[in-house]
Amino acid sequence: MKRNTYIILTMLCILLVILVNNLPEITSSASKIIPFKIDKEITSQTPPARFLIIFSLIYAAIFLTGLINIITSVARKGLKRIFTGIGKKCLKFPVSEKTSAKLIFLISFSSLIVSLSAFAMYLLQWTSISLFLLMNMLFQSTIIFLILKYLKPDFLGLSINLKNFLFSLKIYTVVLPIALMALLLNIFLADKLGVEYSLEPAIELLLLLKRKIQLFIFILEAVILGPIAEELLFRGFLYRLLRSKYSFAGSAVLISLFFSIMHRTPQNILPLFVISFGLCYLYEKTKSVFAPFVFHSLHNLISLILFLAVKNFFRV
Repeated sequence: MKRNTYIILTMLCILLVILVNNLPEITSSASKIIPFKIDKEITSQTPPARFLIIFSLIYAAIFLTGLINIITSVARKGLKRIFTGIGKKCLKFPVSEKTSAKLIFLISFSSLIVSLSAFAMYLLQWTSISLFLLMNMLFQSTIIFLILKYLKPDFLGLSINLKNFLFSLKIYTVVLPIALMALLLNIFLADKLGVEYSLEPAIELLLLLKRKIQLFIFILEAVILGPIAEELLFRGFLYRLLRSKYSFAGSAVLISLFFSIMHRTPQNILPLFVISFGLCYLYEKTKSVFAPFVFHSLHNLISLILFLAVKNFFRV
């Protein structure tokens, strides 16, 4: 009975979050608080040649490393051995369905509180970037607290392991080329479907940061707190919950769809799906949330360096 009650309340919270986040006057969670107006002339400028060369070499090196890892892995092991240990056998989940439903409700309720708080700030015209950053940090910390409260660290696999760390780096180099190709396909499809490209709220927020303390908080959220919260939620909790009932492929696809749609960036749905699927594979092989955290954190760090360089060159 309580499980069904939690499910109903969760659905209600999700519907309210969708409603608040899609009000006609508001187009994104960040823009509820901050009047984002990035100068089109600035964003259309051509970056300096040195900048393009440096980052082209970095991505080319990762891309080539990934291709080499893919080719050598297939040549040495074959596709069958690459997916050894990933079958239809389901992984056990340590808490009851009622407790799982309660945890999902608490997380969705926390999301609703953040959305309503952001909307209230928008109505009151509290255009404070620092307040928005702190609110986002509180939400990420709440997710971490709730999951660690109900799921034991041993189950999540939080211990630091050098082997898993190196394996994370290898999988990252493999996933990145596929994600880049998925990005090109996504751009092509978005153009054909007439989907207008827009900057992600996080990038717009980064371009607006002026104070060092704001930048520090943003980096902390993007590289540490964000990846920890998302990996605990998507891989450590939701993926393992689905995996206790379904196969790896089914669980990874469902989680990756949710992960990519949740970010609400139509131009990045396919690459986000590929990245999430790679994170699920990494978690499945290592049984440790530490491994996908390293992958996720590294990806965010590289992206952050890229956009900080853009901000510096354009002096936004």
